[in-house]
Amino acid sequence: MEERWKPIATSTDALIYLIDLRSNERLAIQFLPEELNINRNVNLQNVQAVGRNNPLHHFTGGSKEISFTFYLLADDDAKTDAAYRAKWIESLTYQDTTTGKTPQVVLIWGRRFRNNKWVVSKFSAKEKIHLPGFDFLPQMIEISITLTLDNDVNERVNDIKDNLGW
Repeated sequence: MEERWKPIATSTDALIYLIDLRSNERLAIQFLPEELNINRNVNLQNVQAVGRNNPLHHFTGGSKEISFTFYLLADDDAKTDAAYRAKWIESLTYQDTTTGKTPQVVLIWGRRFRNNKWVVSKFSAKEKIHLPGFDFLPQMIEISITLTLDNDVNERVNDIKDNLGW
């Protein structure tokens, strides 16, 4: 196993992680994120009807997103693992040129979300603590990501209201 993928100490007991479905590589989230934001966006088309003072609304689709912020801390002797892990997450925002598809991931958050596939739709990294003894590599990186639901099946009303995400 490469040094950058060795097991790391976590405060989450490795119960929160991302899995790249192409390679099955996984990234343990070292520290429990403070918040998990869940958003549902609905696309409605206004339909003007003769004799009505307000339009009718036609549902044309929607999307579900989750976003959260977490920290990566350099944990190996060379202090490079945080930077490698951040670049790994960033790579999930690029199209796979062999398939033409955006990489899908699974988010494991305890028992939640195990049956969902996501794409990383937003990534941001804020590097902190650069030390000259380690080539100015960041010792801590604040990662903010947004995942957009990308399931193979269409979710129905009962799929949502009758379960807690597991």
